[in-house]
Amino acid sequence: MKLCIGLCDDNPLHLRMISQEIQRLCGMREIEAEIHTWTSGAQLLKEIETYDIQLYILDIRMPEITGIDAAKQINLIQPSAQIIFISSYLEYFSDVYETEHLYFVLKSQMAQRLPDALDRALAKLGQAQTGVSFMLHSRSQVIPIPIHSILCIEKELRKIIVTTMHDHYEMYAKLQEALAQLPPDEFFQCHRSYIVAFRHIEQICGNEILLSNNKHIPIGRTFMKPLKEALLKRQFSQ
Repeated sequence: MKLCIGLCDDNPLHLRMISQEIQRLCGMREIEAEIHTWTSGAQLLKEIETYDIQLYILDIRMPEITGIDAAKQINLIQPSAQIIFISSYLEYFSDVYETEHLYFVLKSQMAQRLPDALDRALAKLGQAQTGVSFMLHSRSQVIPIPIHSILCIEKELRKIIVTTMHDHYEMYAKLQEALAQLPPDEFFQCHRSYIVAFRHIEQICGNEILLSNNKHIPIGRTFMKPLKEALLKRQFSQ
């Protein structure tokens, strides 16, 4: 099993210690850990869509953007990601309830508490696997693709092409079969050959959608009005 983990702490020494401990714990569980680190909340948020992070471990007290502030944005942008807060200060314990999170660990108790926090995160990710992944069937493989990473899905003859933030995947399927796997409040069919993710729409340019990767997607004439209504409804519900 592979786990993509993001660590954020403004203290480089603490960041290195947490990274080493996570590597050790993952090794004991036969998990291949891919760890990305940041020394500020601002840096994390700037690169939040660069990686498909499944688990964040965040220090709380950081200058400018705190771990709480960063977690609120993670909740919005990557709602399936699990969050563990880690801090030297117990006084921040109540503040974490402003966010969706899994665990609060005092740095002084890291050796005792972090293993349980990691196990809870693994359990949560396992329980949610089908709900947060698009299951792509390719030859004899079934590949789970995190839903939050999907930008669009395109039909090409008898295939569909799934475009994510970092890759493209192909499979033999109908577009409607793909649409049935996706949460309707996060995706929209804008053309007979295209499905787009609301979160990755940058703007509507005439009869095209500009996505966050600068890809232009056509909007079918019969889909234009329902798309605008869906975007308006989404804007007022957030």
